Amino acid sequence: MSGSGFKMGLAISAYEWMAAATLIIVAIFFIPVYLKNKIYTMPQFLNQRYNGTVAMIMAIFWLMLYVVVNLMSILYLGALAIHGISGLEIHLCIGLLAVFAIFITLGGMKVIGYTDVIQVFFLILGGLVATYIALNLVAEKSGQSGIINGFSLLTTQASDHFHMIFKKDNENYMDLPGLSVLLGGLWIANLNYWGCNQYITQRALGASLPTARKGLLFAAFLKLLMPVIVVLPGLRPMYCTSRACFKPKCSIQKASLMLTKHTLCFKPVANRFKRTGSCCTHCGYCCITCG
Repeated sequence: MSGSGFKMGLAISAYEWMAAATLIIVAIFFIPVYLKNKIYTMPQFLNQRYNGTVAMIMAIFWLMLYVVVNLMSILYLGALAIHGISGLEIHLCIGLLAVFAIFITLGGMKVIGYTDVIQVFFLILGGLVATYIALNLVAEKSGQSGIINGFSLLTTQASDHFHMIFKKDNENYMDLPGLSVLLGGLWIANLNYWGCNQYITQRALGASLPTARKGLLFAAFLKLLMPVIVVLPGLRPMYCTSRACFKPKCSIQKASLMLTKHTLCFKPVANRFKRTGSCCTHCGYCCITCG
């Protein structure tokens, strides 16, 4: 989502805010029905509502989807992060994470609940730290300090990335087609994912109604934080790349690669990249106009 924030801007947050609204609907209307009828899994619900064949098809489909898409991507991306931090061989990291996941699963919902609390704490903390660093860097690049000044500079220099709704002439309109998707088909996908997905609802289905509702409402609140802890750090490079490539005394942005819609700035590596475009004789950075 940080990458989408760099490309499209704050508008990508609309998906998360729509998810927050969906979670509120699930907490008010869906969960009471599930718990009243003692529904603990989505296949069980389909078995009661339709028949065992439909329940089996959904169980197999979601199991395959979870293993192939969710589990594999989580193990790989987690191992990639650990590999980058610790230097351990990536296959070893994947194996360690798999063993850790098995221990958590054997511990049951109680262990999963504690694990979720720990993960949420560090994810929120890490996101806030990343936002603070990003905004502070923006301020420092202009000779100022403080996240308030950084945010003000960011909204000024990258103002086109602070629109929540795209017009049809926007190049990113097809990725987020304005109000038509927010008021239309996105609701179907959201209600299916947040209200009828075993992977999402299993924690609420195992709790009492007051606890389940509180958990869903808290999850909706966390969704409201996404623009701050995820999207804003992705917007920070827009400030760097929206400024001139070269300034007096070669006060260039200290980044090895900066990409905007029209300009690519990079520092050529000896015998690997040909020096083209406008190159600075002092620091060696080059700029190419992409058109």
